[in-house]
Amino acid sequence: MLASLIIKMKPRDDNAVIKKDYGSLFHGYMYSKLDTHYVDKLHHLRLNPYSQYSYFDSKSNCYIWKISTLNDEAKEKIIDKMFDDDVNSFTLTYHNLKIDIISKEIVNVCSYKDISDRYFLSNNTIRTADMKFLTPTTYKVHGHYTIFPYLSNMFISLYDKWNYYSKDLSLKDNKLVEDIVNSVRMVQYNLKSTKFSMEGVKLDSFIGSIKLYCDGNNMLVNIYNILLDFANYSGIGAKTSLSMGGVLISRNYFKTK
Repeated sequence: MLASLIIKMKPRDDNAVIKKDYGSLFHGYMYSKLDTHYVDKLHHLRLNPYSQYSYFDSKSNCYIWKISTLNDEAKEKIIDKMFDDDVNSFTLTYHNLKIDIISKEIVNVCSYKDISDRYFLSNNTIRTADMKFLTPTTYKVHGHYTIFPYLSNMFISLYDKWNYYSKDLSLKDNKLVEDIVNSVRMVQYNLKSTKFSMEGVKLDSFIGSIKLYCDGNNMLVNIYNILLDFANYSGIGAKTSLSMGGVLISRNYFKTK
């Protein structure tokens, strides 16, 4: 089961700003609300079953804290726990930043099968996707953090995390992910390099938007779309539990032959 918790919030001080690299502070506050036995379990997992990040949403004129989970246990232990918590404010202790909660909502609850059915049972072939990086994003390649979205790393990472947590549909076929990587290309981008500060270290990263196009057969296009939908929950790249790699995927839906 996949799910997201949307927390709308604002600093109590109207002049204060919630920076994108406060992710580790939000992460620390979230962990303080979770069961200690579950937190210990999380420390021993190869891949975290959640992502979280915050950003300013100009449409609602407030900050959004989005927490997404990748299995039933994480939804129960993280999202449900945070949703049921009746506090209406909290403090990011390192900066002594007081934050008021405006609202909380659990959204986009679905299974892995729901995502796969969305494409395998559709007559639409959707080859183009827009990807907006809402928070700084990076991959660690050959020991260095990247300032550009290498598509091979992106899809291999999504494929790996999907297979790690999906109980409904396995995509375990190395040739399959190879074919997807070879079939997808970036046709447009508006990116800039940036730094993400984390515990005194500044990581190379990027932010902005890209447009993707997949020219593979229908099977590959369906799986490409499935993995992109999954990215809305898992995030993209490294440090997604600490607020990096927050993405928004959108598409122009049209029917093709």
